[in-house]
Amino acid sequence: MISEHSQNSKKLKRTVQTSGSSATLTNGLDAKHRELLSELRATSGKEFDEEYLSMQKDAHKEAVCLFKDYAKNGANPKLRNFAADTLPHLKEHLKHVKQLKEDY
Repeated sequence: MISEHSQNSKKLKRTVQTSGSSATLTNGLDAKHRELLSELRATSGKEFDEEYLSMQKDAHKEAVCLFKDYAKNGANPKLRNFAADTLPHLKEHLKHVKQLKEDY
């Protein structure tokens, strides 16, 4: 999953640069995600595992919705194609996270 996310981040950066979009990408975490990271750092063991899986499930659900919407309604054709191409991978990651959560 980490490898795919890294590859997708690089691909997104290239796509934004060549798309003619005025979108900008940030390198850091926003306030919401810094808070989530702080919450994880305050846990350990089984509590960490459960919290991490819950956060991953929520994040992937959110990403699937975002990418699905942009793939259908996005204004920029190159970014719309990126969203459509990336969506199956995000759905697969969500499926894996849900399975891990159920198995845990």
